[in-house]
Order: sequence, then C-alpha cells, then structure tokens
Amino acid sequence: MKLDLDTRARRATSRKNNKVRRDLPLLDATGTIPDEWITDEDEQRQRLYRLDVAWYWKHRDLKRLGVWNASLAGRWREAAKRFYTPEQMAELDKRRAILPRDPVYAADFWQQRLREAGGYKYEPLYSLTEIKEQSD
Repeated sequence: MKLDLDTRARRATSRKNNKVRRDLPLLDATGTIPDEWITDEDEQRQRLYRLDVAWYWKHRDLKRLGVWNASLAGRWREAAKRFYTPEQMAELDKRRAILPRDPVYAADFWQQRLREAGGYKYEPLYSLTEIKEQSD
C-alpha cells in the first residue's frame, strides 16, 4: 500500500515529535522543549519530497546501469567466442548459470573470461602525459 505524501508527512511528524518527547521526559513535563527540536508537517513533507525525488533518480540510474551491464555482458560473451571452442563456451555458460542473474555478475564473469584468454586489455582514454599537456 503506497501512502500519499500528506499521510506520510503526518506520520513522520508524529513519530519524530513523539520520539523527542519520549527521550526528553523532563523537558516535556515542563513544556520547555526547544521549538527547533519539534518538527511540523511542512518540514516533513519537504524532507519526504526530497527523498522521493532522490530515490526516483537513483532508481532510474540503477535501471540504466543494469541495461548497460547487460549490453556489456552480451558483447563480452560474443568476444569470448573468438577465444574459446563451442565445448568450452558451453562449459562457461554452465559456470555462469551458477551466479546470480543480475547483469553486473554477467558482465564481470565474461570480462574475467576475456582477461584469462588474453582478449581484454584495459586502455585508458588518456595517458598521463596527454592530461598534463592539456592542462598546460
């Protein structure tokens, strides 16, 4: 059940204020809890809205990263076919099936197989001398 922002803000306000009152019973009994320690619904609504927005973008980025990793895994698997026989590829596919289905694991698995076969070499986009020359 997904609650709307106002309901979540009311609950968060109640929860936080009750916690402050529970943790500071002497101040609560005398009514001297500072105002900045007590929250209101508007503050909580803004805080929850910021969290929702941040989660939306993080979730979108994670989905895009999964698609990207799946693409890499597919390309690296195709590249590995040049270095392994069909029987070896079948064995590698069995080994890959043991790992979780997440695309990150697939990309890592096939990258490691390419490194073992000597077919993957890391080449940085810029050398340190090029970077130094560009900054001068």
